[in-house]
This record gives sequence, C-alpha cells and structure tokens, in this order.
Amino acid sequence: MLISIFFIIVIYHLFQTTISNERKIFSFIAIFVYLIITVIDYHWLISIENYPFHPSDPSRYYLDIHGLSLKGVLAIESSNHFYFIINWFYDQIWNNAFLVSFLIKINNVLVFISAYLLMTRKAEKFTYIDILLLFNPYAIVTLIRNVRDIYIILFVVMVIVGLDIIPNNRIKKRWFIIGGILLSITRSVLLLIFAFIAFVKYRKRFSKTFQYSVLGVILIGCFIFFQEIMQRIASQFISAMDYMGEDIVEFLPLLSGGLNLSLFIVFIKRIIIALAVFLFTPHPVNFISDWLVNMDETGKMNIYTGLDNVLISFGAIFNYLLVIPVIISYLFHWEKSNKFVFIFVIGFIILYTVAFLGATDIRNRNTVIFFILSGIIVQNQKLKVTKLHYLCAVFIFFSIYFISN
Repeated sequence: MLISIFFIIVIYHLFQTTISNERKIFSFIAIFVYLIITVIDYHWLISIENYPFHPSDPSRYYLDIHGLSLKGVLAIESSNHFYFIINWFYDQIWNNAFLVSFLIKINNVLVFISAYLLMTRKAEKFTYIDILLLFNPYAIVTLIRNVRDIYIILFVVMVIVGLDIIPNNRIKKRWFIIGGILLSITRSVLLLIFAFIAFVKYRKRFSKTFQYSVLGVILIGCFIFFQEIMQRIASQFISAMDYMGEDIVEFLPLLSGGLNLSLFIVFIKRIIIALAVFLFTPHPVNFISDWLVNMDETGKMNIYTGLDNVLISFGAIFNYLLVIPVIISYLFHWEKSNKFVFIFVIGFIILYTVAFLGATDIRNRNTVIFFILSGIIVQNQKLKVTKLHYLCAVFIFFSIYFISN
C-alpha cells in the first residue's frame, strides 16, 4: 500500500505540470479501464487457475521469495533483485499471496500512468497516438501480470527525461541518477544504449581529441575482445534457436570463433527474419488459429491464461489495423522523430532481436510500442499515415501468413 500511495502522490504532481487537459482526462479514463480489467483478471485467476498469479515468471517472482529473509532474497541468483524485493516487501507486510497479487496489479496501473505522464506531460497536443498508447491491449496484458517491465518503462523514461532528451521536459538530476541505478538492477543492458546516447548528445562539449580518443578506445576494445564478443552473441543466438527447436548445427562454429563470409550471410538472414518476428508478430490469424487448436478447456496456452489470450488476440488485430501503419510511417520518417528516443528504440529492437530471435514476450513488444508512440507524442510530430503505410501493413500481414503456413 505504501508504494501505491507513493505513486498516487507522483501522479498528482505530474498532473500539475501536464499541459493538455485532454491528456489528464484520458489518463483518468485509462486508470478506470485498467482497474476494471485488473479486477476481471484477478477474478479469472482465482476462479479458473485457483491461484492469484499468472503461470511462469509472475508466479516465480512471488514463490521464490515467499518465506525468505531479505538476505535470502539478495542471495537469489538473478539480475533482477529489484523486482524480487518488490514482491518480498509486500509479502512481509501482508503474507497473503491473494492480497499481494492484487496490490501489485494496482501498483502496475499507477506506475504505467506515472511513466506515461512523465514522458508526455509537456506535449501540447493530445492525439489519437495517445489513445493507441494508453489502450493498446499489449500494455494491458503487461499491466495485469506480475512482471517487472512496467517498472523498467518508468526507469527508462526517468533516464530519458533526465538526459534532457525531451523538449521542455526535464526532471532533477537526482531522479535521473535514481532511474539509472534502478535500471541497472532491473535491465542493466539498456544502460549501454544510454551510454551511446549520452556520448552522441554531449560529445560537442568535449574537444575533438577527447572524442577521437573515446572512439579509439572503443574500436581497440572491440578489436581485442572481438572473439569474446562474437562468442557471447553466438551463445545467446544459438540458445534462442535451440529453445525454438531450430537446427543449430550450422551455427555451432560461431562458438569457437569460426566466422566466415557464408556463415555471416546466413546469420544476417536469420536476424532479418527475427526482426520481422519481433515487430510483426503475434500475427492475428496465426496466433488465434494456434490458440484455438492448443488451448485447454479454460483457454490457457503455454504461459498465458484464457483472458491473456483474448487480449493478445485483440491486440494482434488492434496493432495490424492501427499501430503497425503508424510504426511504418515512423520508420519512413525517422529523421523527423526525436533522434535520441529513436536511437533507444532501435537499440532495444536490436538487443531483443539478436538475443531472442524475435520470439520474446508481449511485454517486450509493448515496450517498443510505448517508446515509438510516446516518441511521436513528445516531438509534437505531425505524423501522416498514408495509404502506402497501410498497404505495407497489408503486405506484411499476408507475407507472414503465407510464409508461415
């Protein structure tokens, strides 16, 4: 409850500095919608699953800390102690899985609205892009699950505005520092992207000699540790392929540094496929067909409950009709966007495309959608979605359908 109260205070203060009255109104509407779906999801879990947490990671985050001391929680082998501590904190106060689950879901709603308002509060215009961001079903799927990604979005926003990337929107340096520290214990790899952004943004403050020295050190480091870098990338790449049941024999030489031109070309082709998977799946027809065939009597498939799958199905349709044409327009007109937010988006996509070959959770796709759409909003960009962009979306829709069937 303390965390909820904290974020209610944060939202109140953000409202005071939010320029658009429409943005304030729709934020309230979004909170109301989120809470209704949260209650429905909570009732679904208790009635159908007989447990208040979703399968897989959402349950693990709670079960792994239940009954442990703080020292025991910190001893868990994980790069995500922050979110384990969130679950542990509530468990210490309430010691009731059902109440902890409900409070965490409420917090997710408040954290998401805090991130949205912090990112967009100085944007003058409220447009349909805001509505696509607030009411995207992928965002709702992420909100109702016990996962860290809503907090990661907030921490990324804190770092972005702390770096003075957003026009007229800046927070005090201490919040930027806090955001960076929290991001380092939730998804530290993203700090590499921000290190690059900071160098690009502030390089003119330093002499040419210093700039070239930094670039020289980076290039020398990449040359010296090239084998180690390639082996680490290859290891994650091959692990993802193996997880998806693909033949990995062809790529095994990468683990011992056996990179040649033909293998490199095959590697790049596989990455391009992964990029399409990340950006344009779940495909509505393919996902719904797969779900109807493989679901159990409650609608559950893999780690997603029946309600999750309804939201994902609706989200796949929602995105192909409304969001993907916007993303295509955004990519076509990237030079008009906020270049630093664009760098973050591209960096995030590259990281998850290489690491998971695009076959990642809805929550990671939602992160990309959030920052593409919020990046358009904060730039007050007059984004035109033309017939060409819709035709591209239609082409992608049928291409993925026929290739995969």
